Amino acid sequence: MELITVTQHYKFINIICKTRFGNIYSAFSLKDGQYLSVLKTPKSIKNDKDLFKCFQDERDLISEISHPSVSVFIENFEDEENFYTITDSFDGISLQSEISCRGSMTEDRARRIGKQIIDGLVYLHANNIAHCGISPDSILIKTFNGKEFVRLDNLNNIMRNGRTEAIKGILCPKSWAPPEAIKGDVCYGVQLDDWAAGLAIYFMLNGEIPWSKVSDSALYKVITTGTLQKPERMTTTSFSLVEKMLNPNPVRRFSSMQAQPHFWFVQNDREMPKMSHTFFASSPVIKTQKSCSSIDLLNPPSSPKPTLTPSGIVPPIFFE
Repeated sequence: MELITVTQHYKFINIICKTRFGNIYSAFSLKDGQYLSVLKTPKSIKNDKDLFKCFQDERDLISEISHPSVSVFIENFEDEENFYTITDSFDGISLQSEISCRGSMTEDRARRIGKQIIDGLVYLHANNIAHCGISPDSILIKTFNGKEFVRLDNLNNIMRNGRTEAIKGILCPKSWAPPEAIKGDVCYGVQLDDWAAGLAIYFMLNGEIPWSKVSDSALYKVITTGTLQKPERMTTTSFSLVEKMLNPNPVRRFSSMQAQPHFWFVQNDREMPKMSHTFFASSPVIKTQKSCSSIDLLNPPSSPKPTLTPSGIVPPIFFE
């Protein structure tokens, strides 16, 4: 790979967050002016063989992803001191900030956001990729002309479904982890994402999760022995979906693919916003999770929905 100077191509603006592989920066391309996210990883990571293997695997996976609800890969390159992983930028506020600012959502609004969460997970899972980090802080929301667009952020834990080596501990907040993860069983995979997606829908509709007041030490017992009660704010249809996705038994748990055609989603499918890669990649706004205000963006073109190929793999979506 050709060694280049990063400042010849990108201007770094500020640190978005810190990860186990290095800092993620907000930046823009000096070539076309697009705002981007850049993971800057020191080459000293090679000194830790296990961590470096995880980094290489994650970098390979990110380069395969191309979906507006997840991420759009731009390029990889390196200089003498660092590796750089470039993806598109999504300037939105976190679901946690949204609920903290405005409280629980209406059923229609939660359905529109939840549908995009599920669509993103279906794309990943159909490609045998698990996110492993779904939480209210990793679900970002962007508003445009009264319509909301969703991004599953924080791809720092993604992995091939079923791969567990070199991974220790729970990869998402403990209160958002399924019981098998809390117990310590081998569980990292699509079932973890499915559980968190169901919990996100419950969170949007009620402003809290069922066990928000339960201590970490009591979580496993409460989740596995208790019965999920239907809150007054939830309809029978929405609760039936959440109840299936929050099944403590991962074998019987509703998957994202099973949830996608659920009646709660499809009854208003015509109202779902259409997304495009260009829409997000060209946004001239720095990513932030601290504001509840709407964000002024270019008008997004309509886009086709991803469809499964005969092999079961969702191909990348390309837009005119």
